[in-house]
Amino acid sequence: MSFFLDKWVIGRTSHNSMILVRKVKSEILMDRLGGDKDTNRTEVIASNILEEYDVTIVNPNKIYIVYQNKDMHLILVTIKDSKIEEIQLTVDPILEVFDLNILTNNNTIHIVYQTRISVDEQKYYINHHYYDGNKWFNYTIDEITAQRALNPFKLIGLDDKLLLSYYKSSFTIELKEFSFSKLEWSDGIKLVDTPTEKLFLDMLKIDEYVHLSYCQFIDGNLVVKYERLSFAGGIEQNTEIISNEGSPSYPTIIFYEDKLWITWVESNKVLSRYSGDRGQSWESVYMWNSSRSIDFLRYKYLTIIPEKDVILNHSFGKVSPDIEFIGFGSTANALEIPLKKKKFTNPIRI
Repeated sequence: MSFFLDKWVIGRTSHNSMILVRKVKSEILMDRLGGDKDTNRTEVIASNILEEYDVTIVNPNKIYIVYQNKDMHLILVTIKDSKIEEIQLTVDPILEVFDLNILTNNNTIHIVYQTRISVDEQKYYINHHYYDGNKWFNYTIDEITAQRALNPFKLIGLDDKLLLSYYKSSFTIELKEFSFSKLEWSDGIKLVDTPTEKLFLDMLKIDEYVHLSYCQFIDGNLVVKYERLSFAGGIEQNTEIISNEGSPSYPTIIFYEDKLWITWVESNKVLSRYSGDRGQSWESVYMWNSSRSIDFLRYKYLTIIPEKDVILNHSFGKVSPDIEFIGFGSTANALEIPLKKKKFTNPIRI
């Protein structure tokens, strides 16, 4: 069937209640799924949406949604129980934002996005707005260059800091940290730097390791690449080609039941591989049979319920009403795909 690029967000607000947020035309809609009351009802949260929006869950009764409206302002929506309030964050209209992200940590709000600063040179800023409950702080994290396409960044919230991986250029991926105690961004650490272009990006942090996945061009085709990095006593790196050469897209990292999964889309099908030893070695490539007969998209997943042995920020899944994640877990309904071995000679410079 078809892979849709729409952004849909699924959030678990309790053990038996979830929300589904999606943009339809110029409106943001939210469905409340399950629970003891107001079951399966749809609300119009906001109208006059330009393109970008994002969601975070603070607690079972409080949700934030940030979006840019058609008047080019950033709007913050607070949903508390059944009450919806909007605050305009920008005094003057701003440029169109890309890859809009919001997360909260200890009741503080962080909003990160990209804006174009030069059309001819394809230059962009990565911007960060931080609200401590009384005051907004504004940061320009870095200036980046995009050759073929503007790549996404990956933002992770930890107890004491934010981690941001991003493309400094189409060839170089860097990492920066934002300290909650110092309220400042660190200098960039170069994670990947090769002479061939790259697309897409995902990241997880498990214990002392940072796990990256992205697509890279080899001889005119794309492959899914994996990097495992540790920063204890210098950068320790493990690199692996995960897919065959072809046209993979949207590589997504998931930790589930003590296995590290990388899932991706190719020819409107979901493929994946997993590692049982945190990225040191990888099993076969699997193609998920159900993806051939359903419409699916890449969900963003949020939860405030502790989930043992699960780190899941995004997943491919069946389009509602019967939402079902695919690409990880039992491979009983997946087809093993032969992996074609090819020596990869491009140097990695750290």
